[in-house]
Amino acid sequence: MKNPKQKIRQLALARRRSLNRNERIDASRAISDKVIASSYFVEAKSIGCYLSMNEEVNTEFLIKVIMDSDKSLFLPKVQADATINFIHTNKNTKYSKNQFGIKEPMGNKDYATKDIDLILVPLVAFDIEGNRIGMGGGYYDKKFQDLGHDDKKPILIGIAFNCQQFKKIQSDKWDVSLRHVFTESGCIF
Repeated sequence: MKNPKQKIRQLALARRRSLNRNERIDASRAISDKVIASSYFVEAKSIGCYLSMNEEVNTEFLIKVIMDSDKSLFLPKVQADATINFIHTNKNTKYSKNQFGIKEPMGNKDYATKDIDLILVPLVAFDIEGNRIGMGGGYYDKKFQDLGHDDKKPILIGIAFNCQQFKKIQSDKWDVSLRHVFTESGCIF
């Protein structure tokens, strides 16, 4: 018997896969435009993002805007202990693929998450209370487990398609919630 999170993950992935290429491109651009117009993005001097793959919200445009600005960009790199580090990245950064086939920066200097203003977090499913389900590895939850509810930085914002929203996702004690989620409809909460 699958647990509720596994069921939601499978359903959300199926919904996301059902979007055709043009729908995904249009929605990704709309999401990017809404994030870029937000005060969170405008005011941030340092931004963490992720390199999208498969059916995820495409982050290429967001990354290009960050790199073309005076903002610092940080991208995740998977570590041997099943966590991620955020690596400072620029136009000269070299990349390699990790054991999951995900492109990531080759550098290794980890930056403290509290030194990054805004982090755009990938997700598979979310609800309006800021609960998220990822791919199941717990990489982001482990990285942010020491953040307190009163911490001002980083602001954690999920980016997803409307079809990834669920009414309620059961939160476990180790789950880290998001401050906001942006979809093609705008800032959901």
